Amino acid sequence: MLKQDNFTVLEHNELPSYGIGLLDDRVAISCYEQDSGTVQAMIDTDVPEVRDWANSVYASYRSDARPIESQRIRER
Repeated sequence: MLKQDNFTVLEHNELPSYGIGLLDDRVAISCYEQDSGTVQAMIDTDVPEVRDWANSVYASYRSDARPIESQRIRER
């Protein structure tokens, strides 16, 4: 998937200690163990206020993210 033309991989040095998934009309929030990446809890919701919050968090991190260089992708 990393080599597809319609897929962009971004990186950010300071991500939050949780994950956010923006899916169609739902939001998934995952709490994970930072050392292992193991998911400890998952919240799935369609509450509009949570969606607004998730979009805001995503936009904030997205604005500071930068594309991974294509050479680095091939090396992985």
